[in-house]
Amino acid sequence: WVPPPRAQGADFPSAASAWGMPEKEPEDDAFFKLVSCKMPVFLHPSRLGNVKLGVQEQLNAMLLTYAPTLRGVVTAYRGVKILSAKGKIFHGFRHIETPVSADFLVYAPRVGSIVNATINKVSVDFLGGLAQGVFNISISGQGLKGWKYSSGGFSRENKSKNGGLNRIELGTVIDVVVKDVNTE
Repeated sequence: WVPPPRAQGADFPSAASAWGMPEKEPEDDAFFKLVSCKMPVFLHPSRLGNVKLGVQEQLNAMLLTYAPTLRGVVTAYRGVKILSAKGKIFHGFRHIETPVSADFLVYAPRVGSIVNATINKVSVDFLGGLAQGVFNISISGQGLKGWKYSSGGFSRENKSKNGGLNRIELGTVIDVVVKDVNTE
């Protein structure tokens, strides 16, 4: 596999399909970025018999978690290279620092962008949903201004001449403006 020629960390169109993920709308796909990165991986001495497996275990532990270095949620990785046959041991630290490089597919929506989400939780003062079928979104407080909770969903009077969305309930697909990205 050879990534298309792009600047490091640039938007990666059709990233979802290129990585075997379900195809989504193009605006959702813009939140996936391909990031090439060199980083240290800290291996327990018990993994020195199979460094490749130890590195793979450490990178697998990063999947679907926020990685500050990559500024997003790691969804996949490829092209792992162990950059040195020697690791570093620091005084008082039992793990061995092993330098690696890899290409990471990162989900990183920006504040102000619009994501498509399917509602999977409705309560009196809260809506929850999934973007890309994986990433949690939540709407509460000001995000529900103008909407009223009633019988398992939120409703509002239709003030639009074109129709528009009048009810949100389980399974409703909505567009959500990203106001904050929680990395915990």
